[in-house]
Amino acid sequence: MRLNKNIKLIINYGIAPLLLVLIGYHLAHELFARPTFEEDVLSIKNHIYNNGIGLLAIVVFLMMLQWLTEAYKWKMLMSSSVNLPWRASLQMIFTGLSFSFITPFKSGEFIGRVMYLPTHKRAIGTAYTFYSSIIQFTVYSLLGACSLWLFDLDQQILKIPSSFKSGIIFLKLVSVFIPIVCLIFFVTKGLFIHFFLSFNKLKKFTPLAQEFLAIRPSRTALVFVLTFLKCFIFIVQYWLIFTWLGIELSFVQVFMGVSIMVFALAVMPTISFVEIGLRWEFSFVIFSAFTPNLVGVTICTTIVWLLNIVLPAIIGALWLLFRNRIYISEVE
Repeated sequence: MRLNKNIKLIINYGIAPLLLVLIGYHLAHELFARPTFEEDVLSIKNHIYNNGIGLLAIVVFLMMLQWLTEAYKWKMLMSSSVNLPWRASLQMIFTGLSFSFITPFKSGEFIGRVMYLPTHKRAIGTAYTFYSSIIQFTVYSLLGACSLWLFDLDQQILKIPSSFKSGIIFLKLVSVFIPIVCLIFFVTKGLFIHFFLSFNKLKKFTPLAQEFLAIRPSRTALVFVLTFLKCFIFIVQYWLIFTWLGIELSFVQVFMGVSIMVFALAVMPTISFVEIGLRWEFSFVIFSAFTPNLVGVTICTTIVWLLNIVLPAIIGALWLLFRNRIYISEVE
């Protein structure tokens, strides 16, 4: 156990930061070496000056709307067990984002969401968090599958660097398999759960399994709708920032690029502070099929990440720092 813990520490605080530095160096080298670098930067500055802050303000509003959607989803999932005020639901989600910055595979999101719950309700919170994550992964897979096949049909794959084409093809194949498996799970979750519980080592998860089985289909459908809405808001944010920076991309192109990037990040989980490097790399590769202004693509990716991930995580950290209490009443 001690060895495993040491390996995790090495990965989190040694290899991960080094990976981020290497990715950042590679992208900086690619950007500065471009013959149109200075021209692209000047164009972006002019468009920001001419467009003002109106579009950026809308993106900030959409960030709040996106996380309020997530807060409502969490509040609704937990409503059969505890009464979560809006502020409490949002605080739990933001705290989870804070923990995810220092935990592998964003496992800290689980910690942040359940740590405020009464001890005997944490198993339920863990089950609902995991259930919500499966739905989110399914949605990412569906959007990724649609975008990857559209990307291929539109012959955009021919425009990306050849060294990444095999990766795109792999994602395309995986994107078909994953949503099918996930959707089969939701339709026949009872059979899946009873099969896994037939193994003696997994019987300790029986309480979590019972919570899974108790989730009504109507609630599952609503979580799917809210997750699609959150993804749509996220894509609109990218489109608005691209417009603000003067990068002419159609909404369909932004939809394809962002959906492929999010799906690629979903199948390659990492800790949050390294995620920005992977976002740079994926957006650099994918959006190179649509625009030569990769300086603007990198700036857009950074702005969206700072607004959607870093800012809420800082708020969550401040809530933890000042130890704001959450008052939760149980459903009788």
